[in-house]
Amino acid sequence: MAPSYEIDATLRLVRLNYGGIHPTISEWKATMQTIFADPRFGPGCSFLFDKRGCPAATTQYVKDASEFYLAHTDKLEIARWAILVSDPLSFGMSRMTEGYCGSRENVRAFIDLAEAERWLAAGVRA
Repeated sequence: MAPSYEIDATLRLVRLNYGGIHPTISEWKATMQTIFADPRFGPGCSFLFDKRGCPAATTQYVKDASEFYLAHTDKLEIARWAILVSDPLSFGMSRMTEGYCGSRENVRAFIDLAEAERWLAAGVRA
């Protein structure tokens, strides 16, 4: 099942809620393409991937999502991606995503929602 999303154009933030169910990589990519086509989305919008309660991603899923990120940097510019998880294994897999994406500057794993929101807000460009 694909995650639901909402876009706050004022905050330049896309929130994806996984509802405790990890989508297939195809479902996830389709959701991302839908977001890119949404008129409220623009380059520089940051993302909060709320994956709390989801099972940990597989290594292949992490690789595929990271490749998607790298292939779409033109749409993302310097947007930040916060991956919010609730368990140590998911945190570790999300840290792997940081590595595959090449930087903790734009992609970071979190267990605390408030910390993730602060980090995202600090990266918003005027």
